[in-house]
Amino acid sequence: MKKSIKLAINAFPSVPAKLQRHDDVTKPVTELSVDLADLYLHHFFDKWERIPPNPDPVHFDHVRYLMPTPDFRFQRNGLGASTTSRGNTSNELGHAFCRWFLAEKLDITYIAHLEHVRDHGTLTSRGGVSVQTDYTTKGDAPDYFCADGGGAVSLAEAKGTSRAVGFKSADFKKWRNQFKRVKVLDAAGKLLRVKGYIVATRWATEQNSPAVYTKLSAEDPETVGDREFRDEDGRVAVAVKAVHYGSTFLKLGQPLIAAALISGFLLPSDLEFQFAVWECLHPALASVRFVGGYFPTDTRAVQPYFDFGGKPVISPPNLLRLDVSGGTFFGVEEQTARSLIKAAKTDFINLAGLRPLDRWQGEVNGMSFLRDGHIIGPVDIFRPVAIISV
Repeated sequence: MKKSIKLAINAFPSVPAKLQRHDDVTKPVTELSVDLADLYLHHFFDKWERIPPNPDPVHFDHVRYLMPTPDFRFQRNGLGASTTSRGNTSNELGHAFCRWFLAEKLDITYIAHLEHVRDHGTLTSRGGVSVQTDYTTKGDAPDYFCADGGGAVSLAEAKGTSRAVGFKSADFKKWRNQFKRVKVLDAAGKLLRVKGYIVATRWATEQNSPAVYTKLSAEDPETVGDREFRDEDGRVAVAVKAVHYGSTFLKLGQPLIAAALISGFLLPSDLEFQFAVWECLHPALASVRFVGGYFPTDTRAVQPYFDFGGKPVISPPNLLRLDVSGGTFFGVEEQTARSLIKAAKTDFINLAGLRPLDRWQGEVNGMSFLRDGHIIGPVDIFRPVAIISV
């Protein structure tokens, strides 16, 4: 399912390729189409660790409260019935839209919470670049450190609001100041300028006039510093990549791998970890294998497959009822998982060669396959093929 939102950008040196108008590449488009399954997967990573949301993760928490219109518009109380709940929902969705925009429109694939990158072992245990948060200045620091496929590093701040916010507003001025509260220093202690993004999403509801739309406003500021930051030894990008996949392994039931990736400590080289390997039955992903598992719709549900004469047989949760689904598959591309575990046993700098995958050319309702290798979808279109030890 797709919904449309409005777009405004500011202070970009040039219009990013995926935001360019077809008739004039010097101008940005004014509207974007959002695949809700992709948006959900970004939301799932930012909000949840090992425990899945309820109901079935494929059913995006907030989709139930959207209007049946082409644009992304909430019902009257779709953001929440109280000020606190509206604020929480707005903040959560703001982070999901920020991650979606960075990954899908700017090709910034790897996104990690700033404090985890700041304290990661690849930075704290070696000389070179360091990251500090300025606690002497009132306010928050940006939410994320990010890295693209080529290793370029940036910061990002996510916002969600029910108010109209323009680039000249007091809100944007306040958000720009957040980039002054993080300091990236070189080995000599010199302050470095880091590229950053502010991604603020304003929500529309059925109470608004038809002229008011959900709108994503993105700006391209940078931190203060004596010279431009270049991640010459690649360690900041490596830390971002490692942290980015930390919650992946929590969801896969491997908390030790998750802790190593998030904190930056090495695992014993002789320790092996077991995973189930699955394949997707959609032709567009026939050559891709995933390590993962599934979340049952009902914890009492039977496995979606059973062995019958050496063949996997799809087994519905209830042969008589048609309103019961088997559950949701979650996984990550097998070679990506192997690369992460190998780096966690040897040296995280080995993640410098980790690259985004090609975007698949298919579409299944409720299914998302991101360029970082993560996938989510109905378990009925996946099947287990092997058990591996890594």
